[in-house]
Amino acid sequence: MFSTLFQVTSFKRALILCKEGKFAEAEGILKGLQDEFMALCEENEALKLQLSEVADVLDLADKVQFDGQKYWLVEDGEKKVHSVRSAMTAMVFSFISRNTKTTGNVRAAGGCI
Repeated sequence: MFSTLFQVTSFKRALILCKEGKFAEAEGILKGLQDEFMALCEENEALKLQLSEVADVLDLADKVQFDGQKYWLVEDGEKKVHSVRSAMTAMVFSFISRNTKTTGNVRAAGGCI
């Protein structure tokens, strides 16, 4: 991605080109800035989704307790054992697969859940 300074100077350059009647050149600069803007919007949406997924994992982690043998999902003060491990494992693996390159050792990360 271009730096902010480059973006500012590009807008200024496009304005100068328009004033000089060089509309095709100005249009090229503006299209480039538009493409960069769209890429930043897409990156921003992906980061928002990633942040939401991390928040979901952290929320679930706050509700899980380990009693030495099992993981318990605590909801409304009541311990529930129903598929806590599989829910957490699925969330962690989903997050890992979207945000890292797997090296074949992902099983180790799942083993700690």
